[in-house]
Amino acid sequence: MKGRLSTLKILFLLILVGYVTTFSEGYKPRNVTWDSYSLIIDGKREFIYSGSYYYWRLPAPTLWKDIFEKIRAAGFNTITMYFNWDYHSPRSNVYDFGGIRDVDRFLNLAEELGFYLIARPGPYINSDNNAGGFPGWLISLPGTTRSTNPYYTASWMQWLSALNPYLYKHQITKGGNIIAVQVENEYSVGPLEPLYMEQLEAKYRLDGIDVPFSFNDAYPGDHWVRGPGHVQLYGIDAYPNGFNCTYPDIWGALPTYFEDDHHAFNPNEPEYLPEFQGGSTDYWGGPGFLKCTQMTNASFENVFYKNNLEQGASMFNIYVVYGGTSWGWLPYPGDYTSYDFGAAIAESRVLTEKYPQLKFLGYFLDSVEPFRRTNHTAVPPASNSKVQVAMREDLETGTQFYFLRHENASGFTFETTHISIIGDSKGNYSSVPQEKNTYILLNGRDSKIIVAFYHFGNQYLIYSTSEVLTHGRMGDSDVIVLYAGKGQYGETVVRTRGEPKVRTKDNITSYFDHNSSDLRLNYVHHGIQCVDVEASDRKERLKIYIVTTELAVSLWRGEVDGQLVLVHGPYLVRSIDLEFGDLLIRGDVDKDTEVTIYAEVPFNLAQFNDEILMLSRTGCGGLKTSIRGPPKISLPQLNNWKFQMGSPERFPDFDDSRWLIADKYTTNSITPPVTYPVLYVDDYGFHFGDVWFRGHFIANGSEKGIKLDGVGGHRKGAFSAYSVWFNGEFLGSTYGNKTFDFPKSSLRIGQDNVISMLLENLGHEKDYPNDDNEKRARGFIEASMVGYNATIIWKIQGSCGGEHVPDPVRDYPDYDWKDVSLPYNFNESAVAWFRTSFELNIPLDVDIPIGLLIQDDPSYRYNALIFINGWMLGHYINYLGPQHDFVLHNGILNPNGKNDVAIAVWGQDVVGGRLGNVSLHAYQVLRTEPRITEINYSPNYWQILPRLEQLC
Repeated sequence: MKGRLSTLKILFLLILVGYVTTFSEGYKPRNVTWDSYSLIIDGKREFIYSGSYYYWRLPAPTLWKDIFEKIRAAGFNTITMYFNWDYHSPRSNVYDFGGIRDVDRFLNLAEELGFYLIARPGPYINSDNNAGGFPGWLISLPGTTRSTNPYYTASWMQWLSALNPYLYKHQITKGGNIIAVQVENEYSVGPLEPLYMEQLEAKYRLDGIDVPFSFNDAYPGDHWVRGPGHVQLYGIDAYPNGFNCTYPDIWGALPTYFEDDHHAFNPNEPEYLPEFQGGSTDYWGGPGFLKCTQMTNASFENVFYKNNLEQGASMFNIYVVYGGTSWGWLPYPGDYTSYDFGAAIAESRVLTEKYPQLKFLGYFLDSVEPFRRTNHTAVPPASNSKVQVAMREDLETGTQFYFLRHENASGFTFETTHISIIGDSKGNYSSVPQEKNTYILLNGRDSKIIVAFYHFGNQYLIYSTSEVLTHGRMGDSDVIVLYAGKGQYGETVVRTRGEPKVRTKDNITSYFDHNSSDLRLNYVHHGIQCVDVEASDRKERLKIYIVTTELAVSLWRGEVDGQLVLVHGPYLVRSIDLEFGDLLIRGDVDKDTEVTIYAEVPFNLAQFNDEILMLSRTGCGGLKTSIRGPPKISLPQLNNWKFQMGSPERFPDFDDSRWLIADKYTTNSITPPVTYPVLYVDDYGFHFGDVWFRGHFIANGSEKGIKLDGVGGHRKGAFSAYSVWFNGEFLGSTYGNKTFDFPKSSLRIGQDNVISMLLENLGHEKDYPNDDNEKRARGFIEASMVGYNATIIWKIQGSCGGEHVPDPVRDYPDYDWKDVSLPYNFNESAVAWFRTSFELNIPLDVDIPIGLLIQDDPSYRYNALIFINGWMLGHYINYLGPQHDFVLHNGILNPNGKNDVAIAVWGQDVVGGRLGNVSLHAYQVLRTEPRITEINYSPNYWQILPRLEQLC
């Protein structure tokens, strides 16, 4: 074996010799190039506005498109996605890319919807996953991970050999959408090996990956920018508010170092932020994700994200835009089931109050192309010393971008100011706005981008103190949409050829300067207002829509045949298309909604989903209609519960003859055992879930008890629990070190005695510090007799089949179980099962994200696992929380049929266990286009019984 591994290492060195001769700083993959300003894709300069979103946290492929479309509707052009090695590989050399793991389907969807994609295959991905995305079978292998250790090398080689064919065909150089592949993940601390990075890069190139390599440094460390193992696109991750949402109104320091570090580290590449804070993780016993949403709310986005732009970023990824669910055993021990993250799109797929700010930014970045090539330029200070102003300029076009925020970035005050706009050939504007008794307002935690000297279409915008939302062409007119908060002053100046004709029905004043040919408009933002400007030669027309920020929340843009179309009113507009002369709008409404369409493109009729719209003229050239909202939907109550005690493994007469015998006296864990044999679950092929241990010994009467040290993963304030029984008698539940006394009445002298232990494995630690932290023990570090040291024969049983998974889900017949009503107490300290079923019949044009809620007094100490139609969608700890609400995703949930609920409750107190009230609720009710729901394959008990009997 040693010789074979040495050969493998030599092979890699030979590969590298040939590879390094062709790999250099000047390497530029086909169709993707770059300079110091931005990526250039197919010859076009692009701002990469990206959101992180992962297929493996949404185990329902028919919902993938819904999230993609919501991200696209916010103006994002790129998806950054991890590929989770652990999710695809139950054991070495076995890989599953079917069903909910169909990466090809996910990539095809991204491609069809027009996204670029940045792929992050790892091998290590972190992402708050069990072992940071390393598969369970890797944990028990010798040597260190994230290194040139040959055991690890052989392992990640098989992973990339399985995944790279999918990446290969989806590269932009092969007609797909992948524009970059990230090498490793935050490989920034601990022992760093350039040869490891070179080996990864060599493998990608050998497999035909020819797009640029990227890297996300955990901090500004200048890692892998040059030298062996370097990448082409270096970036820095930043989470300025940290990961504790307890005090959501307290902000961290605004990062103002990005541009300086870019110039110092990689001045010939675009400035790249591979991960910037889009929310926060939460933890067992934490404040909950609503607090995380508040901590990174729309004000945070407005201030911090615009600061990123002011710092010069042109590749900017938000981690995460949709978090999803860490279902099953995906999470590492610190996280619970929900991975909502306080993201702009909630775990339930509901758009939060954070979403519009992302849309405003996305529309701006998509429309205003000069922003993709800018430099910092000195600018006079604002008139108010509490307001900071900075400016970036596109030296090629002269377009300027003025960034305004509080000098104290987290300040709550209302500040008014004037600024100087400089650089025009016909003079400077020393005090903007020019209109007397008006000003620019920073409304609390606020930031603005003021655009100046901007050519768009046939127009020349000198400046606007309102922000640019979007612009385009409608008929023979250029169109621009400007926004600011309700009641705020706005001033817009455009330069025309001669004195123009100005038409408006709103309270907007206009002034024309014959010397400069500047037309100045002054107004107060309220509702939607419009101005038509026609040049004196009647060859140039401009329509300006002036809207409030509040109204822009439900204003959506699309483009048809090169023409801008605006739709105001719906909760969501997914797409706007022209087919066979008809204007087709796809979207969602959450109530009866008045909709207005602003378009000059000719069409026969307009349709919202399947509904033909009756249109009438309204102000600003709009076409008005009404769309009915969703019907009232009542969800069923969860009654008719059935109950059955479980945990027969605690009784001495339980047949464990087919269990694995613990017979290992060595381990590759970084946790040295205190006693032997080794009782670490990974060494026996059980990498997730709860695990049973049964120890048999013949007693001579001197045995007094057993000293245990059990660990199944850290959570706030405690380690994972384990329970102990002796000959069927409950001794207690704890975590860590404890000595349990054997009741004398239970000791069977001269006979077989059985110690039964149930350990909760919450998963493995992440390996962010690059210190093999994921190899910490899961199981019992110590199991030593107190009194006479009798020989114990230990047996272990975890998930049936271990690495040889017999079925992806579970079902079980319950026809002979006891009927109960909730809440229900059972007086045994063990695991018991509760089951019920319910029917749904949701109309096909209605989308209802549904949740399951458990409510109970936290003084009751129990854990629960929640199964829906056999899929484990929730891990609940009643006394710890904070999660009591669990999202049930369509596809696992059947919206038009029967659904089974099974809840396994582990009572950990001597008083026994309990299950509180359980109910269904709707997060939202939307009327949408007719849906198709694919129900995930879920074999019943009788189908899998032969396989269970074979393995278990």
